[in-house]
Amino acid sequence: MGGEIMHGYYCHRPGDLEKIAKLDHPVACAARSFRSGLVTAGTHSAIGGLFDDYYERAAQHGLPGVASLDYLYLTEKFRRWGNQALGSMAAIMLSGRAYVRACFDLQLQEKIDKIFPDEIVRRAVPAWEDVKYYKAQVADSKKSMKKKLSTYDTDPDYSHEVFRNPRLWPQLLELEKVDGFLKTIQIEDALPVHEAWLNRAMWIDHIDEHIADLNRRVREVRTR
Repeated sequence: MGGEIMHGYYCHRPGDLEKIAKLDHPVACAARSFRSGLVTAGTHSAIGGLFDDYYERAAQHGLPGVASLDYLYLTEKFRRWGNQALGSMAAIMLSGRAYVRACFDLQLQEKIDKIFPDEIVRRAVPAWEDVKYYKAQVADSKKSMKKKLSTYDTDPDYSHEVFRNPRLWPQLLELEKVDGFLKTIQIEDALPVHEAWLNRAMWIDHIDEHIADLNRRVREVRTR
């Protein structure tokens, strides 16, 4: 949690900085990721101005320029972390205040050069100092999908039933493209990103029921 801040998550590929420099403000770089071909026109318009507000808040906190992307990442990560932690994460050292402060204090080139993770390893586990920095490739991602580790594979029949009777997600996500991912998830070329979009569709259709269940549970606990 927060690791992306220390290694230039948004600008580690050649040409990234030049692309970001052409935008009205760096957070617009992230905004374009939300305007993918999978979301409907209504969804596009619904987030208008949201990322402009993010950039203004980042600048007010003394983080203008590319650093505003780190502000966006950290605030969104902490906003979502509580729910994610219920099943897939645990709070670790990377969420510590000193760690986050150190990440923000890094110069941009230091992030791109991965100075901080290398230095942490050098001091904490010297025996690992010469181990190369690892970044998963597409082939690595396919391996986990081939092993049937996706959410879809836990109950394919249920997944198809959910998508046969959609409630809300077709208003936000393009129907044909989600249907295409539902076919892709069944073959060896599937990637985690395909499953992620299918999960988004299911979350959209069931989030209101989930919230209602949580609120009902809260009322039950309070009356005891």
